[in-house]
Amino acid sequence: MHTTANVKQRAMILLAINCGFIPCDLGRLRWSDLQAVPGWLELVREKTGVDRRAPLWPETQAALVAVADATGQHAGSLDDLVFRTKAGNPY
Repeated sequence: MHTTANVKQRAMILLAINCGFIPCDLGRLRWSDLQAVPGWLELVREKTGVDRRAPLWPETQAALVAVADATGQHAGSLDDLVFRTKAGNPY
């Protein structure tokens, strides 16, 4: 399924499978959530306030690099959302 998805969709699908993400997790994911420990995702669940850590598969990491390359978001965008619509709005 994810072989025909675009760059953002592929990363979203892999994060959903790899980390058990639901749509609201994807919509609020920030680059800074991926920077603390290389190869790991760390964030606080908004509703419960519970810390969440998940190791990122190599394919998930590669998909996130592809999103960064496609959108021009890199180290200078650490507090920016990973996924935005074509209009620049949050998902």
